[in-house]
This record gives sequence, C-alpha cells and structure tokens, in this order.
Amino acid sequence: AEYFEQSFIEEITVKIRKACGYDDSQLIIMDDVVNKIGFSLKKFEDDTNINGKVLNSASTKEIHINTKSDRNERFTISHEIGHIILHHKDYNGEEIITDYRTEDNEYNQKEFQANMFASAFLMPKSESIKVWNKVQDIDVFAKLFDVSRKSARVRLSILGLIK
Repeated sequence: AEYFEQSFIEEITVKIRKACGYDDSQLIIMDDVVNKIGFSLKKFEDDTNINGKVLNSASTKEIHINTKSDRNERFTISHEIGHIILHHKDYNGEEIITDYRTEDNEYNQKEFQANMFASAFLMPKSESIKVWNKVQDIDVFAKLFDVSRKSARVRLSILGLIK
C-alpha cells in the first residue's frame, strides 16, 4: 500500500468536500456525497463483522452499509469513500470489491488510511479546531459533527487538541 501522509489525506478531504459543494463548516449529507462521486448507497443487515463494503465495476458502483453494525453509519460511509478515493485509483474497469479483512500489513495500512480519511472528511481540521476551542467538551463536539464519541476523541487527539 502506498504511504499517505496525514497532511495529504487532510488536503484530499478538503478537495472532495469542496468538489461536492461543502465548505468546512457544513455537515455532510452522506447520500448526497455518495451520489456525487457516482455511487449509490445500499443497506444490508447481517451479524458479520463487516461494517461496509464497496462494489466498484464498470456496471456497479455501490457502497454497502451494514445496518446492524454498531459503528456510526456516517463514519462507515466516509471510510468506504476513503477506500474509493485513496485505494481505487488504479481502477481500470475491472471489478473491485473492497474487503480488506485480511491480516497483512497492507490491509492494516489501508484500513488506517480509510479511517484517517473518514475522520478528516467528517471533522475538517480548521472547523474542528474552531469548534473545540469554543465547546471544550467531547460529547458536544461529537454531537455537532454527528459522529461517535470515540471518533471525536480520536480526531481531537490526532489534531493535538486533547491528550
């Protein structure tokens, strides 16, 4: 897997937000962004540990989200968008099914990068700093960005705003 700097991922998320018509202060409407990048959102329900997956081929462009997952749905969708943006650039018309649940390091790195993407996409750096300086409360912060408390905590920590 290619190594992406945090700063590069931050820049990409800002570009994608802008391309989809969102500035840093706006809450992203997930269905809207999924459609704008040319995909459709499908929901499935099962008890596996799969939160989401991507089907990317000439004929099928779908992001599938497990409604039984305990993960925040917005984060899961953003995570899958991260895979599409960061990891599908070699796409040449063959079907890509994103299922990175293997135990090698490339998997871990891709998952980590997709999480970084999702985090920056939902909680842009400039806005996160501004909001945190105002509220100084993880629960309020999480609510304002419509993310889980855990996602908020990780993001604030990455940005060096909390220990």
